Amino acid sequence: MKKAIFINHTNSVFGAESVLLEVLHVCQLPTSQVLVIEPNYQKNSKFGEKVRQLGYNVLRLNYKNIGKNWLRTLLVLIYNIPACLRLCQLVKKEHYTVVYSNTSVTCLGAMVACLCKIEHIWHIHEPTEEEHGFTNSVDILYNYFFRKTHHIFFAACKQRQQWLKRFPIVSQKSIVLYNPVYEFDYVSPSHQECWFGYLGSRAKRKNIPSLIQAFSLLYTINANVRLLLSINEGEDNEIINHMISDLHLESIIQQRYVSNLSDFYNSIDVLVLPSYSETWGMVVLEAMQQGIATIVTTHTGLDELIQDKEHTLYIDPYDINSIFSAMSYMTNKQNRLQIGLRGKELLRRYNFNTEFKTIIQQHFYD
Repeated sequence: MKKAIFINHTNSVFGAESVLLEVLHVCQLPTSQVLVIEPNYQKNSKFGEKVRQLGYNVLRLNYKNIGKNWLRTLLVLIYNIPACLRLCQLVKKEHYTVVYSNTSVTCLGAMVACLCKIEHIWHIHEPTEEEHGFTNSVDILYNYFFRKTHHIFFAACKQRQQWLKRFPIVSQKSIVLYNPVYEFDYVSPSHQECWFGYLGSRAKRKNIPSLIQAFSLLYTINANVRLLLSINEGEDNEIINHMISDLHLESIIQQRYVSNLSDFYNSIDVLVLPSYSETWGMVVLEAMQQGIATIVTTHTGLDELIQDKEHTLYIDPYDINSIFSAMSYMTNKQNRLQIGLRGKELLRRYNFNTEFKTIIQQHFYD
């Protein structure tokens, strides 16, 4: 049995953070064997709260994510030195044997593992061109850390191929570990309107403005539609609020942070993921598992499993008319029920959760 430090990069709970929570759940390590690290960004941490509910200790440190150029990267590395030294002290004092980094956008875990000469596991959820991730100027740094890393997990085959082109060294030490699909109580909604839903952050790559514009077009021809935007509590939604106000959709588009997945999925008929870039798209599989119809960006790794017009409707995130057409198609109840049912049947063929649990436990037990 290993003694592990887990490093996260935010205080929020979205896709990558949910996966780390599941890693903590399935690894089944005793409380004394685990320490979870999170950045000291927000006063109230949703992520830290959920980790404590699992029974594990959380330590908040001051560290930042890697930047897009050498100057920013150098400044971040200097800023992160106190956090790195603190963790090195803990490794030596408490005899930790492995560091698990839950993101590519911070190299704190890699630094600690290198300095302490212990095992490093890197779970990478982002594309190589993630908005807060890699650019050419920091490739040398990460090539070094990848050489020192023992195991690398990717979320999708397409994503792994992207990284291999840029960092060939990851080929020998990486595997694709599909994210688990979470189960929850689902009750089919009884409302008369057709509710579309979005669940995630307001990051630029999520393309929420295009979703709102497409929905606005749809509402002009069909007043029986509604949109639920579940965006992380505490995020600055001023741009989105202004857009909704300018389009006079305040009573039609509902914004609320939903901490319980059941509450969100029980409120919608169709899930929309319009992102410019998605490594995987956990929310899509969560919706499909419940038989909820989905509309999905073409810029995702899900096309490895899901066929267009059979299990979902794929859209071009750069084309508002593409998003509008897919949403219009889904206003037909029969259309969305058929796609939702076929999507649910598809997921029954896969066993993501068992495979995920097996691989994670293999890496934490000698």
